[in-house]
Amino acid sequence: MKPEDKVATQVQSQKLIELGFKIETEKYWQPTRVGYFLGASDIIALGVKSIPAPDVAELGEILPDEIWNSDKSKCLWTFESLGKLETNYGHWLLHGKYYKTEAQARCAALIWLIENKHIEIK
Repeated sequence: MKPEDKVATQVQSQKLIELGFKIETEKYWQPTRVGYFLGASDIIALGVKSIPAPDVAELGEILPDEIWNSDKSKCLWTFESLGKLETNYGHWLLHGKYYKTEAQARCAALIWLIENKHIEIK
């Protein structure tokens, strides 16, 4: 598996920043003249700051086990359900969209939870 497949995509990582989410990580999407590459340091290159790239384990630690509605009558999310969504083709399904890697699916879940106000950014 390529290192890039073990972390959230550059687009997903950028979205987390736009949502105000901060994460300590050892991997970063570093800017170049032709896009981004995965590196191990937080730098500013070409006037652009690198983007934290959370890996699958870090995303797993962040995601809650369960989220219930306000009166606890309905479970809206379970972390276990994400793990069960791996298909026979090696892709992950979340809200009708397929993701190439588990890291991408976990990050998509985190973005969805933040955007739908199920997780509060502190």
